[in-house]
Parts: sequence; C-alpha cells; structure tokens
Amino acid sequence: ADCDKAISLAPNMVIAYTNRSHAYNKLGKHKEALEDCNKVIGINKEFAPAYVNRAHTYIGMGEFNKAVADCDTAIKLKGDY
Repeated sequence: ADCDKAISLAPNMVIAYTNRSHAYNKLGKHKEALEDCNKVIGINKEFAPAYVNRAHTYIGMGEFNKAVADCDTAIKLKGDY
C-alpha cells in the first residue's frame, strides 16, 4: 500500500516500483513483479537493482536464462553491486 501511494504521488519513482516488485515476488505474484521491473527499466535503463530484481522474478517464473542475462546486465552497469 505504501508503494502504491508513493507511485501515485511520483509516477517515475523507481525505488517505489522496485520495492513493490520485491514485495510481489515474496507474495508469488511474479507477473505483477515483472511489470514493475519492466516499468523501472523503462524509466531508467541504468538502474542496476531493477535488473537484479527482475532476475529474482525470472527465477520465480522458472526462466533461468533470462535471470542470468539480467544478472550479467546488472554486473555491467554496476560491477560491485
């Protein structure tokens, strides 16, 4: 609910989408998590945590090759992440 409120106040707040996608993953709502991850990447393609979070989502969905690709992207963006 807090993330929803933050997004309603600041629709481009990447950390709110990132946190909400993390919560969705914990609830097993991977489709919703993936939508939020993709939204973050659409707003800021350089935000490494979005790729890490999307990798977690892909793992939950059983899409391991996509998860590895997103981890590789996150490492390239921020090698010490």
